[in-house]
Amino acid sequence: MTTANILKTAPIIALAIFCTSANAAFVNFQFSGFITESYDPTNLLNGTYRAGDTFSGLISYNTEATQDGWKGLYNFRTDGSISITSSKNTFFGTSTWPNCSTSPNGNTPTGRCTDTFNISVSDNGAAEGDRLAYSSSAVTYNGKAMPGAPSGAGVQLRLQDTISQTAISNLELPLSPPKIETFNQHLIYIGASGNAIPTNTLYSITGTVTNISPVPEPEQYSLIGIGLMGLIFRRRHILKGKSAK
Repeated sequence: MTTANILKTAPIIALAIFCTSANAAFVNFQFSGFITESYDPTNLLNGTYRAGDTFSGLISYNTEATQDGWKGLYNFRTDGSISITSSKNTFFGTSTWPNCSTSPNGNTPTGRCTDTFNISVSDNGAAEGDRLAYSSSAVTYNGKAMPGAPSGAGVQLRLQDTISQTAISNLELPLSPPKIETFNQHLIYIGASGNAIPTNTLYSITGTVTNISPVPEPEQYSLIGIGLMGLIFRRRHILKGKSAK
């Protein structure tokens, strides 16, 4: 292959590498929408996450790190995380409990230290339709403990198809981002509970998701740049040749 041919095919090679270089073990996708309901009677969230506010989120999980000991029927606990941000305030849920204890040797997590990122896939027919939910119960707020020191907390992205009930084709761990158009309900839930009287709900937030899209791997951004540089170089080479005539 001549140098000229190499230059001509550089963008194609870069794009081919881009298409095949993604780490198949990881699924990464982002989502966005707006808050529909916000219950915070004692203002623990300082007026954030109000109805009408927009939010963005990110989910990432390892499809090859499912915890077999915790895997239930169509219920998968794996290494992963979910974050939801509104007005620069972030709820972050992961597969590891913050400040969790370890075994005496300090190496093995004990109790509720692991397996707290969960993906639930269900096909309940007329009862609830097809449902896909990404959840975590190991949650922080802006990198710190949840406001109100709740005894229980959680964040969740829930997608449901209650109309056609055809969104879920199999009950396996999803190996790719969900397609929002196949579901008729797209919701987020954020909640914290404690021992408050008369209700144990400290605060709860519900939102509607309007967009879901994949997130390219970091190396893919670089390869996109290489591809664009190749196209620019080729275009300049062609224009230079024309101007020389």
